Amino acid sequence: MSSDYPAIPYEIVKRNVLENTPMIKAWREHLGMTQKELAEKANITQPAIAKLERHNSNPRQATLKKIAAAMQLVSGAA
Repeated sequence: MSSDYPAIPYEIVKRNVLENTPMIKAWREHLGMTQKELAEKANITQPAIAKLERHNSNPRQATLKKIAAAMQLVSGAA
């Protein structure tokens, strides 16, 4: 079965589903980034990243797009 979307690495799925790690944190750590590094690349603050990595966060779509681009998880990412 083929898809237009790349597969999510097993390690990220495992951390999110089995270890209950928030998805942004699982991706960030998988990529070897600190909160500060991600914040700088996404042009947001480190405390904002920490807040987004909590389970009860409700980020805006624009913020999620900045984070995805900073982690190069979207086509055309900077």
